[in-house]
Amino acid sequence: MKLFFNLIYFCCFGMLRFFVALNSFVFCQDNNCVKLCYCRFNKIVRLFCFILILCIFSSCNSYKPQPDDSQVDDPVEESGAESQIDDYVKKIPSFADEYKKASDAFDKSDIAGAKNIFADLYKQYPELPPPGIFLLQFFIQSKNGNNIKPILEMTTNETPNDPEAYILLADVALQQQELTAAELLLLEAESKLTKYSVNTTRKKSMTSSLLRSQSLLAEVRGRWKDYEELATKRIKHDGESAILLRQKGIALFQQNKEAEAEKIFQLADKIKTKKTKQNTEQGLPAEAMLSRLYATRGNNEKSKKLLNDALEKYPNSKEVILLSIQSRLDENKPEEAKILADKLAANFPEFEAATKIKATIALYLNDFTTAEKLFQDLIILAPSDHQAKNGLALALCEQNDPKKLKRALEYANDNVNKNQQNSEYWSTLGWILLNTKQIDAAKQALQQSINTSNGSITPATAYYLAQLEKQTGNKNQAKQLLEKALQNQTPFAKRRDAQKLLNEL
Repeated sequence: MKLFFNLIYFCCFGMLRFFVALNSFVFCQDNNCVKLCYCRFNKIVRLFCFILILCIFSSCNSYKPQPDDSQVDDPVEESGAESQIDDYVKKIPSFADEYKKASDAFDKSDIAGAKNIFADLYKQYPELPPPGIFLLQFFIQSKNGNNIKPILEMTTNETPNDPEAYILLADVALQQQELTAAELLLLEAESKLTKYSVNTTRKKSMTSSLLRSQSLLAEVRGRWKDYEELATKRIKHDGESAILLRQKGIALFQQNKEAEAEKIFQLADKIKTKKTKQNTEQGLPAEAMLSRLYATRGNNEKSKKLLNDALEKYPNSKEVILLSIQSRLDENKPEEAKILADKLAANFPEFEAATKIKATIALYLNDFTTAEKLFQDLIILAPSDHQAKNGLALALCEQNDPKKLKRALEYANDNVNKNQQNSEYWSTLGWILLNTKQIDAAKQALQQSINTSNGSITPATAYYLAQLEKQTGNKNQAKQLLEKALQNQTPFAKRRDAQKLLNEL
């Protein structure tokens, strides 16, 4: 599966966290199918689909939402230099002016000059973060990720007793799936943090960051007892919150302590209700949390019952409605999904994803005129929205209109030209080429889709290839492809068409 569209762009809550703490709603899309996945650390996350970020849908006929990410980890706080700028301005008279000078120097590509300014400040005020931490903030603000690791390595060399760079290097290692390196770095950071006493406020912030990173490592390692203990430490250090309680509940569930997990989830609901007066605004309620967790065990009957209970108890919960839409699509019931999507759009008019969800479901229902209109509306609002363009291309090519088919081909070609490594866009292009009777070009595009996804084939691509094989007289090959597509439980818009074609063959 490719992650290619973020409902809320990855937020830079604190320097390196911009790149590694992917705690945000995202769209997961892979050519008419969506696979439920927890997206925190790129490919690592596939190991942990029981802890879920909200994967919403694919503009190419696919949709599969997941829970609010807030149930698994709290939003990453700003750390180090960035989180305490105001505090430094208040306590250090010259800080604001020096910081501006350094920022101006950086903007003029005078990196050494900016570093020297911070180095002078650090000598006078050792309670500040090291110079490299401030530079790192500048690089991230300028969206220059190539210098992150070198800056952090430089910082550990120049200020070896400061823990922060070690924590951030561990985050880099986690992002790159270098788990052993991350673990060693976190042990080193913990050792140095124990001895750090220069700035108690900064130490508290770094302790929060360390515990969070240790939690992420325990999670990806599947060390659920450690994960539970770290959640308890975080509650003690940062205060009890619904988010941290949900972490603890997940850890308990993974240790087969379902009853204890349920109690913790219910406690989290109460805390959240008291703080926000909206029980499901910042996370899934207990029933929905348990529904997702039981689903990952394959206990679909219990999962479905719990989700229905959640929908009945919280009929106006955005997160629960999204999960219910997913469930209906899992069961190949797009008509019911449409009713829920309409409710979602009516109840949450500010929720931008609702329009794309409705457009995607329209593709499931073969309501291509509606899908065309909705995707076109999205493109008007965001002309560079490649996912909406992909959905529009799919809607246009299905309407037996030569002019619309031509437009569909233009959109598909444009998407491929600008996203050469996106397997879904290649697959869409192949399908449209097939509809224009360009058999050889269609076959090449569909093969390119497979190549760019490391040899894997999605249900939608399998259906497109089956249509191609049928048209070229290879019925047995078409049947095999259709059977493969239908055996995959991932929802995709052409499932009913695939079943119909298989029956015909």
